[in-house]
Amino acid sequence: MKNFILAFAIASFFVAGCKKQELNSVRETSDAESEPKKEKTSFNTIGARTITTAEWTPGLLPITTDVTQHILPDVQLKPLLPVYSGAKMYVSNNPEIFTGNGWLMQNSRTDATRGGSSFPLSGLNTVYLFHINKATTSKYIHLMVSNPNNNNITYTGKGSYYTNAEKPLTGQATGQSYFVSKDWLNNTMRKTITTPITIQPNKVSEVFKINMNANNMVDARFELTTSGNAYYYTVITSTGKLTDATNATQGVYAAGTYLTENANAFGREAGVYNTSDVTASNVLQLPSAASKIGFCLNTTAKFKMVEEQTSFALMTMLGSSSRSYGNYGNKYNVSFQLQNNNTSNRTVKLYFASNVVDATKTNGTWNSQIKLNGTNVDIYTQLNNPRKLLATWVVPVGIFNATLNFYVPGLITTNQQLIFESY
Repeated sequence: MKNFILAFAIASFFVAGCKKQELNSVRETSDAESEPKKEKTSFNTIGARTITTAEWTPGLLPITTDVTQHILPDVQLKPLLPVYSGAKMYVSNNPEIFTGNGWLMQNSRTDATRGGSSFPLSGLNTVYLFHINKATTSKYIHLMVSNPNNNNITYTGKGSYYTNAEKPLTGQATGQSYFVSKDWLNNTMRKTITTPITIQPNKVSEVFKINMNANNMVDARFELTTSGNAYYYTVITSTGKLTDATNATQGVYAAGTYLTENANAFGREAGVYNTSDVTASNVLQLPSAASKIGFCLNTTAKFKMVEEQTSFALMTMLGSSSRSYGNYGNKYNVSFQLQNNNTSNRTVKLYFASNVVDATKTNGTWNSQIKLNGTNVDIYTQLNNPRKLLATWVVPVGIFNATLNFYVPGLITTNQQLIFESY
């Protein structure tokens, strides 16, 4: 799990020439004010709760270049109160930085040093991985599936995977994590396995491999469906050969930087986590006076106490996080029903913002594409530019629905917020 320290460690990847969003206030004009079109977006009322006009904070965001005031403080944020569902998630991110060959994550057995347990997976499961090659030479990373049964099993799947050599991380709408999340959002996968692949008993199949030069980062997300119990492995080899990768599944774990969870740190993730989908529905009653309101988007109960919004581990390797704190690779479907019960139109602005702010640094804190009411929008926030205006709507009397769909990209800090203004 990538914590805030990593964001600073990769500052060199965000070049000075990146296109930057303007540091503007509530009066930003990057999106023209417009009358909402007849809304085709459906609103899921299951689990929805109503935010009354009394729960908004009076006043709008201030017009200032002070970026600390471009976001809302934690105490003003409302919980999304999401519903968690979807496939179990196999996560390989501890060590995030590897320096040698061997396996990085496996769910097949207990290791004498790294612990873990035998936790077979069957049916539909999500796989997410992020790693950095800090060896002095190039390496191959392999995703493998093995069959521990006495009979054949099959699997199908789809997913995307990139290194920053293929998709250089130079700023907005670039980098491997951006393209993985974008592929999933638009169903434009790099690899699709529609014809079932058979795995014989006690054999392995390679889902993908990719070469990583020294200092390369890799980001990948797959969904795999197996017809029976299976074990997954992420392994590192120098040769890229299937034989070497197969041997690595049963050999020693790879050298690297293993970070553990404690009271003051998130740690990294290596394990199987309970869910991979997050759904939330909220009804917003629009106040008559100028007001604002903010919601936690993806967050953690460890340091941001607005709500518990993480998936607990069903098994982990020794020292790995008990929660998938950043929710990397998770699918989000977030809906808001705006109810204008006033006697005249209301103007509503929607912002996407990072909780992490530092006016002296340009590090990226979110880099992905989302769908807002079915329209793709690129979002790139930075420490010194933490807020993005998504839309401005003139909402007539009645109901207007707003829905955001996205996959949480890798290489980001953990806490984001959504801000509504109504006036």
